[in-house]
Amino acid sequence: MMARFLQAALVTALTASTPAFAQSSSVVNLILPAVDAQTIVGSVINAGPTATTYAVSCPSGTDDADCGLGPGLSVVQGPSTLEIHETFQSATVDVSCVIPNSNTMTCTEVALGGPDPTSTVDVITDISDFLLPVTLTAGLAALSTASAAPNVLTTAAAGQGSSMRTSTAGVPRATQNAVLIGVVALMGGALAL
Repeated sequence: MMARFLQAALVTALTASTPAFAQSSSVVNLILPAVDAQTIVGSVINAGPTATTYAVSCPSGTDDADCGLGPGLSVVQGPSTLEIHETFQSATVDVSCVIPNSNTMTCTEVALGGPDPTSTVDVITDISDFLLPVTLTAGLAALSTASAAPNVLTTAAAGQGSSMRTSTAGVPRATQNAVLIGVVALMGGALAL
């Protein structure tokens, strides 16, 4: 009886002492509006108690025409916040969102550097439509030392969403697809510069 107890204790101790960074990759679901379902890779830049910062891109060797992420994105995601930053040759797109519950977020998008800088506000009522798996290949040790919860929104069921858009031009209401088209247009316009 004592031998079994010691054996179980030894297995538990060895398992607990295995370094977290021994894992070579992990998959998290990130909220990525205006990004097509595709293979996405990322690395953890910083992990904290309220949010985790990721560098996200297409796998190396992916044709730019097939990727759609440009040079890559910086994504900061936590239970109540989302920020996406993308920099092109002469333009930037910044998205900053507040997530009051597991289904809804209000986002402000700002595109600078083009001939007509734009700013819009979108209310998205089904976050699950934008969850995409990202394979993390670096920085995994930071996740094991932080208490941030990068996957807090993965349990939301997929469904039909809607959104309301308010912009400086006074557009009162749009469908979620129209919001995506707007974000893609902002990103595409910045890429064209």
